[in-house]
Amino acid sequence: MIVEQQYHHNHQLKTIGIRAILLFILWKLLQFTLIQEDGLIDSAITESIVFMSSFFINFFGGEAYHTASTLYINGIKSVFVGSPCNGLVIMVIFSSFVALTPGKVTTKIVYILVGLLIIYLSNTLRVIMLGYNYIQDLETFNFNHKYTYVIIVYSIVFALWMLWIEKFSSMKDLFNTNDQ
Repeated sequence: MIVEQQYHHNHQLKTIGIRAILLFILWKLLQFTLIQEDGLIDSAITESIVFMSSFFINFFGGEAYHTASTLYINGIKSVFVGSPCNGLVIMVIFSSFVALTPGKVTTKIVYILVGLLIIYLSNTLRVIMLGYNYIQDLETFNFNHKYTYVIIVYSIVFALWMLWIEKFSSMKDLFNTNDQ
């Protein structure tokens, strides 16, 4: 029974690994053909993040406006959002992880959509905070841009993955070593 269970777990892990490699190859093909940096999808996400950042600042009583990829707060050019910072790659990594792990398809779809919304909103909040950081304390801007807010967003994604594994995926069974 234990040998049979171990074989099943190993088989599932190999399947996940093979799917991950195939998905990575597919992503790279799409990235170099359809989803080029600063392409239509990349630009749409960037513009949306900057728009929503401006919207939320104004909604909560601040003064902001934007161009396609730049946020202005109180008339000051505060944040330029480039393709590497729009969250597309982390959204793809998050979605791929959930899609590759065992679980019900409908649950995966709902969880991916909710997770993408959370990542999008956290990245929007990151842009807002960086904008105010730039205006208030330029000396800490580069550090916070490079480390602090990136760690926060990645921690949110990690927490979403852990929640997926613990509550919604059957993947936790792969690592359950209880041999009863």
